[in-house]
Amino acid sequence: MTRTPTTANNQGIHSLRGWAAVALLLAAATVCGAVIDAHVSLTSQAMLYVLVVVLAAYKLDWVQSVVCAVGAVTALNFFFVPPRWTFEVESQEHFIALAVMLAVALVISRLAAGIRKESRNAAASEKRARQLQVLATSLAVVDTTDDILALGQGALDAACGGPNDLILAAGAATPADPSRLYRHYRGDIGWPAELHGRVRSAGPGNRSLAWAGCLVLAFG
Repeated sequence: MTRTPTTANNQGIHSLRGWAAVALLLAAATVCGAVIDAHVSLTSQAMLYVLVVVLAAYKLDWVQSVVCAVGAVTALNFFFVPPRWTFEVESQEHFIALAVMLAVALVISRLAAGIRKESRNAAASEKRARQLQVLATSLAVVDTTDDILALGQGALDAACGGPNDLILAAGAATPADPSRLYRHYRGDIGWPAELHGRVRSAGPGNRSLAWAGCLVLAFG
């Protein structure tokens, strides 16, 4: 399986949108803080940035939420903490407040990232369980190699973005030609004959074919 150009482009667009969201959130907090500057204390302005950090932690990935947290503390210090329009902090009390705010913002970002990861893992586990249940039910009513391969290929394509190939190892009732792998990886991977028919994995992260542009998973 390889990452397709479409997937890479989608991830790039998502990343750009995330960074744009960071900039917009920080700008919104700064503008709101400036509007209410004459009517509220520095603590209230700080809460605007805390709110921004919480929103970023909930909607964005961990790196972007951390950058938003650091940016929030920096913006508060630069625009509203005396002396304004500098990064200096003249009061020890303000310095401690900024440090605590940064620590709280980072903790919020970390906790939110952990919750999002657990949620994604739970959703993925539930999806895999449903796919396996459907596959097991389907396999129970087929008895030919071609039907088994077709069901296995369908399940593999549903679980992984692909391109994918499911082939039988040498020695099976109807062994497949390993050259099928060249269909997607021609010029990127050579398929040594000694790997065909062995129960072993190869590709990035493995000792075998670690340089390859695809990941071969052996089952059996």
